[in-house]
Amino acid sequence: MVALTSSGGNKASHERDILKEALNKNAHIFAWDHWTVYSDSEGPNIQSWVNLPLVLTVWKMPRQQTTWKSRPWIVKCDPSAFFILQRRREELKFQQVTQNGILLENCKDARKCFHGSLEVMSNIAFGTFLDHIEDCL
Repeated sequence: MVALTSSGGNKASHERDILKEALNKNAHIFAWDHWTVYSDSEGPNIQSWVNLPLVLTVWKMPRQQTTWKSRPWIVKCDPSAFFILQRRREELKFQQVTQNGILLENCKDARKCFHGSLEVMSNIAFGTFLDHIEDCL
């Protein structure tokens, strides 16, 4: 699995504090097989999006990387989200994936959209999303 998160804008200071503490404890996304933080600041394994709209940039940047292509699941996780990594891994072991991929919905009344602090999608679904991101924005 690969995990992505972003930090910046008005909540940047609070989110950076959360991420720094999580990194020190090897927790949150830092416990995953591979992780990337997208931010408006520089640092190790931090991708910069200075001077570009956050949403557009954060979702386009993984398209330029290849790490996610070798992982079966991609997770977008807000810095303030709480989840139990081992439980998610166990659930995904048995999750069926269609030939077109799947997005696991996490909000009861929000269908087929990114609406929440934790988004889980199959590799195929993430690739399709990245290929058509301009159609979504």
